[in-house]
Amino acid sequence: GTDTWIKKKDMLGGNSDFATCVLGNQIYSFDGWSAYRSIQVYDPGTDTWKALTETYTERWGHTANLVNGKVYIIGGYSSSSTEVLDTVKEYDPFRAPKKPLSIDSKDKITTLWGEVKTKN
Repeated sequence: GTDTWIKKKDMLGGNSDFATCVLGNQIYSFDGWSAYRSIQVYDPGTDTWKALTETYTERWGHTANLVNGKVYIIGGYSSSSTEVLDTVKEYDPFRAPKKPLSIDSKDKITTLWGEVKTKN
């Protein structure tokens, strides 16, 4: 077949268990198991990575859900690898860098197949 893999620019630092989402023509990478704690953006058109900002909470094994142009980072593990996080972070690439949101099991935010839904 004609299917081939093409080598692209490496991330700014080694990383695993991070979350990604696509916004416009760019891929956003959030946190992960890495010494490089930040939001990174990859632009396939220019084959470049850049760091946008550091994150409030080191986490890995979490989800990134895109809703109405904002990204919600939900759950995962803390950098200690033993604490399961119940926090949600909202990142708006068009406005303020980010703001932490707190939830607990009684609040109304859940994730299902990469979406954020609310109960009435």
